[in-house]
Amino acid sequence: MLRPPPRTRPALAALLTLATLAGCADSPPAPADPGRAREALPTALDAWKRGDRPDALTSSRPPVRVLDRDWSEGSTLAGYEVKGDGHPLGHNIQQTVALDLKTPRGKAVKKTVNYVISPGDPPTVARQDIDE
Repeated sequence: MLRPPPRTRPALAALLTLATLAGCADSPPAPADPGRAREALPTALDAWKRGDRPDALTSSRPPVRVLDRDWSEGSTLAGYEVKGDGHPLGHNIQQTVALDLKTPRGKAVKKTVNYVISPGDPPTVARQDIDE
């Protein structure tokens, strides 16, 4: 049997250790669950349309965390339309939604926005504006 020269054994041992550790690293998180994301978005938007506050959803069952500037600043949601099926964005889902809003001053505003839904525990619905 061939044996490496004594002075190369420490280097081989280090390489084997690194290879073993690389194989034991945490695996990446599972891809987003589109079903869970698709449930979280209408849960959040329907609550807004009913007049609930965004922080009320953190104690609902199931809980949902929401980040939406217009909602937090007091705009009301008159209606919304989910556009398409959304698409994966890393481990999240990105979904385009048309919003019909009424500002706190009573002005009607239509906006098309993207929501990034993270199906974590609890799911998070965070808005990104497309147009102003």
